[in-house]
Amino acid sequence: MKPTDISTIEPNLRIHIPVFNKTSETVSKALSIIDKYGEVAPSPPLEEVNALVKKAKLAFKEDDGKSLLKKEVRALAFESLKLDEGSEFLKNLLEEVEKRNSSPLFSALFSSYIMKFDSNNLSCVYVAKFLKKNKESLSRSWKRKLNFIDLLNVKTIENTLAKKILKTGNDKEVFDHIDPWGGYAGNNLFKIVMIEVAEQTCKRIMDNDFNTFDSFYHIISDDGQIKLNAR
Repeated sequence: MKPTDISTIEPNLRIHIPVFNKTSETVSKALSIIDKYGEVAPSPPLEEVNALVKKAKLAFKEDDGKSLLKKEVRALAFESLKLDEGSEFLKNLLEEVEKRNSSPLFSALFSSYIMKFDSNNLSCVYVAKFLKKNKESLSRSWKRKLNFIDLLNVKTIENTLAKKILKTGNDKEVFDHIDPWGGYAGNNLFKIVMIEVAEQTCKRIMDNDFNTFDSFYHIISDDGQIKLNAR
């Protein structure tokens, strides 16, 4: 990697964490693949989600979830951490996923975990523990990702990914191991980790480690120019 001469950078330059939007190249790439191959799980309109939640609550109460179709359980798993239905509903849903022991159901749940990752959210922590307990039921793809980094360790994931990114100087290379389809720019984990990258950079600069700034600069720049979505 070619070193950056810090003295040549404008003194009033302000660096911000990139704002990712639906028109970004990575998201566009992901959408084109979804059009061709389909999503990890269906993401129905809000009114359909509400109707599905209502049906699931009744099913959990009356027939132990047996009346739910597999595609309905899959959709609920994908939406699980977006919902605010309380711990009892989440517990029943995870028990249903575990009973059916199908890798697509676990994949949908894992996707929800990545998309809505929040280490301070008890539901997110609960899902991480559940997925770790059922690791052998995960698809080969998710197992490979876990071999690269322990995504289910909510206490260390942000710090570990940030360190890997600063070490390689390439956020895309690191996140490609987690999401090879390039849709990671829209997930919450990616945003949190990039903030952690910036914070670690600041701390290291305070310790006179300017090589870290060099890595960060290359992450947010392209051919010496600050990327438009990083301004």
